[in-house]
Amino acid sequence: MLCSEAGLTPVEPAQVAVDPRTGMGALGGGAEVVCVSGHIDLSRDRGDLLRRALPELIHVRSAAAEAPVLRWLTAQLMQEMAGGRAGSAFSSDHLAQLMFVQVLRACLYMPTDCRPAGCGRWRTSGWRPPCA
Repeated sequence: MLCSEAGLTPVEPAQVAVDPRTGMGALGGGAEVVCVSGHIDLSRDRGDLLRRALPELIHVRSAAAEAPVLRWLTAQLMQEMAGGRAGSAFSSDHLAQLMFVQVLRACLYMPTDCRPAGCGRWRTSGWRPPCA
């Protein structure tokens, strides 16, 4: 469900018009908030630790060290999706992977009073997840 205020009627994601050329949709004018969502397929045999440790939603605040990098990656991803240039699907996939790494870092290092359950568990234990 998508809505910008609690008092508004939510919109089902399936009701959002998506530009078939770019794969992007917009609610209202789309100028106030950019929401990027995706699906990370964690293999069943090795992804269980990450699935258990991460919350369903991670909000990266603008003051986070990773925010400027995420802003740049988001802008690049939107350019790739809108441009339709050769290699855009390949580039988009890799930009999305870099975004995932930055979101994981933001979760690991966010202040404890803002941290969803599970985030930062690795940091406090001294263990670091392997990155491939």
